[in-house]
Amino acid sequence: MAGPVSYGRAEERSLTFGRFGTVHLYYESPRPSRVVLFASGDGGRNLGVVDMARSLASLDALVVGVDIVHYLGELARSFEPCGFPAGDLEQLSQYVQRELDFPAYVPPVLVGYSSGATLVYAAMVQAPSNTFRAGLSLGFCPDLTLGKPLCRGSGLEWTIGAKPGSYVFQPSATLEVPWVVLQGAADQVCDPSSTESYVRRVRQAEIILLPKVGHGFAVQRNWMPQFREAFSRIFRMEIPSPEIPVKSLSDLPLIEVPAKKTAGDLLAVHLTGDGGWGVTDKGLSAELAEQGIPVVALNSLKYFWNRRTPESASQDLARILSRYILAWGKARVMLVGYSLGADVLPFMYNRLPDDLRQRVVSVVLLGPAHGSRRQLGECPPAYCRGCLSRQRGLGRIPR
Repeated sequence: MAGPVSYGRAEERSLTFGRFGTVHLYYESPRPSRVVLFASGDGGRNLGVVDMARSLASLDALVVGVDIVHYLGELARSFEPCGFPAGDLEQLSQYVQRELDFPAYVPPVLVGYSSGATLVYAAMVQAPSNTFRAGLSLGFCPDLTLGKPLCRGSGLEWTIGAKPGSYVFQPSATLEVPWVVLQGAADQVCDPSSTESYVRRVRQAEIILLPKVGHGFAVQRNWMPQFREAFSRIFRMEIPSPEIPVKSLSDLPLIEVPAKKTAGDLLAVHLTGDGGWGVTDKGLSAELAEQGIPVVALNSLKYFWNRRTPESASQDLARILSRYILAWGKARVMLVGYSLGADVLPFMYNRLPDDLRQRVVSVVLLGPAHGSRRQLGECPPAYCRGCLSRQRGLGRIPR
């Protein structure tokens, strides 16, 4: 790989986080508009991948450099039966953005070189939708040597490879975000024609073949312009958002899930977990909709990114209830919270105006995460578990 070029203006610092160990941050402005998680190849943090990171930092990106050798070693030593890099990477992204005081959460782009290119693909396929904005792989092979298998997640499939510890990931027909592969036409490690055939079987994927480029990406003039253009083009692509702008509630990240059939006078307001609009939250809202209960969901990742007081959060809940009781013509309300949503929902419910509280027939708390102190000020350490019903008086809702 090539040595340093002219992308040396990027500020650099390091942080330590979980099984990633030390990660290196590159950025040129204090508030970049883009976030990149960059997975190295087997050579770790060498000059070539550092130069790639600096190049992306010059395109208004915060680049978080991950040493894949360290990460995969820690993953192999973990107690989980299978690895879930999608979740690890999402947590890293949230941690770094909070440390740098980002005003709002920015879904990251995953970028990887060589073995990191393979990890990027696997993480994208196993991730819930809306976890990552896109992926960019340089020098991609479909196989990766691991100390344990990766979890299936949202659809990752693999077979055992010929080499010991090798897993071969299968082309995905369900990938929901763009994936761009830059492949050297002279690559002697990952066969270009086989890679091209593979990528064309992946939904939302494209391949850019690079003449005069081998697996080492040595001569930058032969690939750097295409690399920078592919990255920039990702942000010109339309990425559909599940959130809907509601005229009177445009400041809130809301998702509407209409009922599949007409049934009764009940609507549900659902506060998601701290991962946002993920698989569990989608499934929960979809099940309620199948039962004839329309749902409006609040994306907790976005809403609670900045600290909220119980009073201000309750006022926003009151706005949601007032709007949808009228718009959907419902008389009764079920409040549902999952994970972080379950942590904060009791404090919001207890501060509702009396007329709206009388509309709430049940408060359902699923898997409280006990993480509300960071997102809601002045929360006591008591939390509720299970299903709380105002009519039956089950449990205790903290104030």
